[in-house]
Amino acid sequence: DFSKLPASVAVLVTARPEVDVRRKLAPLRPTVLDAEEYASECARDVDVYLRHVLTPHIQDERRLSSTVKAVTAKSDGLFLYLHFVREKLERGDVDVDMLPDGLGGVYEGELKRVLGDNGLGDKESESRRVVEAVIAAPMPVHVTDQLPGLSNVAVDSVLDILDKLEHLLPVRDDDCVHVFHKSFSDWVTREGHQLSKLEKYKWSHFMVDLEVANRRLASACAESLMPFLNEDADRFESDRHAIDAFRRAGVVDDARRLAAPGEYASRWIVTHLLGAGGSFGDAALAVVCSLRFVVERAKEMDTLIADVALVPRADLLREVLVRSRKARSDWLFEELWQRLLGFSEARGTADVYRLAIDARNKARAELMISARAACLAPAGSPVRSVLRGHVGRVNGVATYLTSNGDPRVVSCGGDETIKVWDPITGGDALLVLTGHSGEVTGVATYVLNDDPRVVSCARDWTICTWDPSADGYPLV
Repeated sequence: DFSKLPASVAVLVTARPEVDVRRKLAPLRPTVLDAEEYASECARDVDVYLRHVLTPHIQDERRLSSTVKAVTAKSDGLFLYLHFVREKLERGDVDVDMLPDGLGGVYEGELKRVLGDNGLGDKESESRRVVEAVIAAPMPVHVTDQLPGLSNVAVDSVLDILDKLEHLLPVRDDDCVHVFHKSFSDWVTREGHQLSKLEKYKWSHFMVDLEVANRRLASACAESLMPFLNEDADRFESDRHAIDAFRRAGVVDDARRLAAPGEYASRWIVTHLLGAGGSFGDAALAVVCSLRFVVERAKEMDTLIADVALVPRADLLREVLVRSRKARSDWLFEELWQRLLGFSEARGTADVYRLAIDARNKARAELMISARAACLAPAGSPVRSVLRGHVGRVNGVATYLTSNGDPRVVSCGGDETIKVWDPITGGDALLVLTGHSGEVTGVATYVLNDDPRVVSCARDWTICTWDPSADGYPLV
């Protein structure tokens, strides 16, 4: 999203060395400050900082030096660890030998302090479910509106647990739960670590399994969406198929008492289904090919396209949504069936084919099909739309943009007419300009004071200038 920032923002600073972050920043050609290259400067900064915070507590120079050396070794040069050391010193705890090893030791100690030696507890404990929901959610979740439904934990219990975990999972001014620092998420999920079965067992009370967490959140979202999908399931097979896919995969949990809020469920269910993997991941295709789901999510088309791009075997649907992103909302059903039907049947993509059939039936029910001819090119073709309406040959085309930035195509033909079209939605001509008494052989456009003008020439020996927004009469 860096390109979306204002032009006045010229510098982006990040201390995230992860491979995926570096890959995303690569097109910006960033300056990388290599940690090894600046190792001596980093070590000096750690030494200066520790001496500053330890001197009020340790006056003896020899003891001070040995303490600085010991804390430096435990911190691995991370200033976040030194921050915890400073907090302990401010509480009067200066026993360096009792300091934990690394940030992992700090987080383990904090969980034991507030939750007990069992940490997050067994897989069904309320503390675990709350932490899982916060860690697996792709955005900070609201304490009372979202977190209870996602974790399946009552509001009062959620508030009690967060009160204990306020240093690791603080609630900020937006009333949403935030993770104190990414290092805590990495540690509690063991991100980037390949653990043996023995290690997983050893750390089971201090670990969040992201697949398990995503399964819980996917179930919370499915519980919320089931009534929504059921509303038209008697008419549309794609909605029925999504419901059946939930049940076959075990996504719907009959024991769940609470559900995710509808807005969260619609926006993030695909993310959680794919994060859960296995049969849950297979259900993601059925969901994005549900007519009711697509229509609801099309209100934010860019996020829908991004989700569909992640779903295996949904490339055809993604291509159609990209082509239809600027279409009028009331023509969405028409866009879907015309672009999807032939190609989905040929490719054997049953889920996408169901969506195409349902979209066609919906368009027919709303009398859309009779309103215009089929003109949209199917997905998989380089052609976007086929504009039909001239009687006889087409002699010329030109283009212009409306004041709203919408593209228009102008054509002229042997039927003595000039037609104005919307190349995005296709369909019948938006405007037919008549006035020539002979075959129109050429057409051009220009802009006058931000208003478009069309110029045409014909075999009646005349050249006409038209205002395409003024009912189609020639100006000159």
